[in-house]
Amino acid sequence: MRKKQQFREIERQLKTKYRNIRENEIIVRDTHFDDGRITKVGYLSLKQQADYIPIYDVIMIKVPKDHENDFKSSLELVAAKELIRIKKDILSTSIIGLIFFVLGVSLLIIKEVTGLSSQKIINEILLIISWIFIWSSAEKVIFEIRRFRNDRLNIFHLLSATIKTY
Repeated sequence: MRKKQQFREIERQLKTKYRNIRENEIIVRDTHFDDGRITKVGYLSLKQQADYIPIYDVIMIKVPKDHENDFKSSLELVAAKELIRIKKDILSTSIIGLIFFVLGVSLLIIKEVTGLSSQKIINEILLIISWIFIWSSAEKVIFEIRRFRNDRLNIFHLLSATIKTY
């Protein structure tokens, strides 16, 4: 019980101390820039913070006044590179999913056509292996591609942010 009270008190102190921070606000520090361009660490920090902001909320990015001019262009460059990578990942995941599906269905067809289904152990092994391939293909298409699309939305969300200086 004592720890709970201590945690509540800490939370209360933080609320009063940082009263002006908004949920949709991301602050970029000077250390996130190198030669006027955003660093990989800075970009990853932006992305992680943006994950907690709902898509329907406008993100407000606060940038140091010294980096105001170059920030948008460097953010766009890094985002464009990542969008290209995500597009390639979606394509390769789709192809791998299709290959797994074809392998799974082929094993099912081969099992029936060759007469291997009369041998119980081989029948069960081929059935299990074919369903593993089919499930892997469904998992890739359903879950992995959704994750890539969410990452893509997150990038677009960052690019549409309102930029202010401090």
